[in-house]
Amino acid sequence: MKSIVLLPSSFKFTGQNIIKGGDGNINERKFLATFGTSPEVCSKLWNMILPEKNGVLPKHLLWALMFLKISTTESVMSSICKADEKTYRLWVWYFISCISKLKKHVVSYVY
Repeated sequence: MKSIVLLPSSFKFTGQNIIKGGDGNINERKFLATFGTSPEVCSKLWNMILPEKNGVLPKHLLWALMFLKISTTESVMSSICKADEKTYRLWVWYFISCISKLKKHVVSYVY
């Protein structure tokens, strides 16, 4: 399975569904407060990773970012995301692993 390139609007819409259950628009500040970054950065991150795992969705990346931002237990986060704990754990740690592998591409060292 080949992953597709996603635009920031995909992440804004998905974030809206996670934060407010799809009711109304969320603003940039609320998105940033929840996920720790903007829809534009989420899009760039997705497009750098280009996940090829079957069943991968934009919400799974947002779950991982929210987990890193909020720093609470998987049980609490899976409840917030309305996901089964096993499913939540699978996707969060998949994306955390993918993000950590990008370190050499996005972090510069100054000596």
